[in-house]
Amino acid sequence: MRDALNGLQENGYCIIRGSTIQELQKFASDLGQIVYTTEVQVNINSRALVTSDRELKLHTDHHAVNYIAWYCHKQSTAGGESVLLDTNLILPKLSNHDVQALRGIHAYEHKVFDDDAEQHPILSKSESNDLEVYYSYWLMDDKDRVNIHFQKLKELIEESKPLKFRLEANDVLILNNKRVLHGRTEIQGDKDRHLTRYWIK
Repeated sequence: MRDALNGLQENGYCIIRGSTIQELQKFASDLGQIVYTTEVQVNINSRALVTSDRELKLHTDHHAVNYIAWYCHKQSTAGGESVLLDTNLILPKLSNHDVQALRGIHAYEHKVFDDDAEQHPILSKSESNDLEVYYSYWLMDDKDRVNIHFQKLKELIEESKPLKFRLEANDVLILNNKRVLHGRTEIQGDKDRHLTRYWIK
């Protein structure tokens, strides 16, 4: 797991092929505390995007979550590829003025935990002065979606060439939720895709 940890620190994500869920849980506990677990399976009656079969555009999850880990139990026969974008590749293209403006623009929170605030800034600074990202286009106010600084960030994301790959059974994906945007392609085929997702603080 040392190589995985090095990859996570250097690239913001790591993929571990042919692992076990017990190994993932051990690695996750070394990163922090698992605070929320979700079974990611297609449910046509669900209103939640995560359990739909639709494409998920690049985004982050809950702002307080440091890492997200997925364990793949089974993959669909078509579609459902994971999509990642390291924001360290695009944030340097923003001006200081853009960054300051984005720190004042907020997106709605996922409202999962009892003490969740209503909103959180798109960009904020960590204790080590690194920029942290909280980005979900569908959680924005209409007025903020047309803000010129937000539009610049959105265009940089949409013009990027994200990494796309396919998780197979027993594969693990772990990423830095405050650095790497993630999404997925539409789930097609038999749609019998099953991942377990862990939020780690």
